[in-house]
Amino acid sequence: MIIIHLLVGLGGGGAEHLVLELAKQNKIAGNRVMVIGITSINLIEDKFKAYDIEYTSLKIDNVSTAIAGIGKLLKIIKKYPSSIIHAHMFHAGILACVAKLVVPSCRIAFTLHTNYVRAFYRRFLLYATKSMRDVDIIFSEESKRTYHKDRYVVIPNGIDTSKYQVAANLPETFNCLFLGRLQEPKNPLYLVELVLKLKDEHKFIINVAGNGHLTEDLKSLIRENNLEDWFVFLGFSRDIPNLLAKSHCMIMPSLWEGMPISILEAGAAAVPIVSTPVGSIPSILNDDNAYLTELDTFHLNLAKVIDNYPLAQSKAQKLKTLVLNDYDIKNIAEKHHQLYATILTA
Repeated sequence: MIIIHLLVGLGGGGAEHLVLELAKQNKIAGNRVMVIGITSINLIEDKFKAYDIEYTSLKIDNVSTAIAGIGKLLKIIKKYPSSIIHAHMFHAGILACVAKLVVPSCRIAFTLHTNYVRAFYRRFLLYATKSMRDVDIIFSEESKRTYHKDRYVVIPNGIDTSKYQVAANLPETFNCLFLGRLQEPKNPLYLVELVLKLKDEHKFIINVAGNGHLTEDLKSLIRENNLEDWFVFLGFSRDIPNLLAKSHCMIMPSLWEGMPISILEAGAAAVPIVSTPVGSIPSILNDDNAYLTELDTFHLNLAKVIDNYPLAQSKAQKLKTLVLNDYDIKNIAEKHHQLYATILTA
């Protein structure tokens, strides 16, 4: 079986790391695996090289490079006309459909990686092209939308849970971890409001791990409110397991999501989580294993974690058991592999 993972590029987000883990498992199963990035974004190619995973960039960074990039993709697909194209996220989904127009024998599995598509034109294009996709993969039944195919399967994200069994090394000051791209869906600017609501009665630090176009806006807002002592900016982190080992809790005040890999990572590491109930997060988290809360009570739930940390740790242990049992990448990759085999023979 020839499996081509098509994605925007090798950024440091959850979708990219899922592709890495799937590609590793695809190879272990004896498949020919290629990973193709649409743009030149490249933060983690070394991780793919470490496992000898083929990676090619189409380098479509603007309109002027689109024709050459699409031509490069079509050349690859024509060479492997019976391949499975697993397209990840919107742009890859559309580009895979373009490839299928030229090479109808290829098969497309599509994962959108989010439960919310804001732009109407994107929703329209997803709806208009769904007949060209062989199957859509969604993270939970609740994430099904009209632009998904009627032929869909529910396969959640997964991680290599063994990586996160690192002994806790908690500092004296209570450390909160915000892990993710500093972009609107993750709601990073809310962190300032969070600190303002709690700083008079609680001492803690927020470690911000990630980059994005809202980085400078967040730093400016912090300076305006004289909150520099409450924040540490770590930038893009390459060692999430050790970062989690130094964190008392993870905070995720997201406005919308798919199924964040970071939720699974924190779960595997038994780090307590405070999160908004958006996307497919409620299919994993509940009041028994985490702190699910709307934004208006987010600060109250973080205060609960700080004030009664043993209870938060007991919840985190329950979540760890769930993640180890249900979200390990070996099980998730096997579900993908069975799906690929099914659509090849359909």
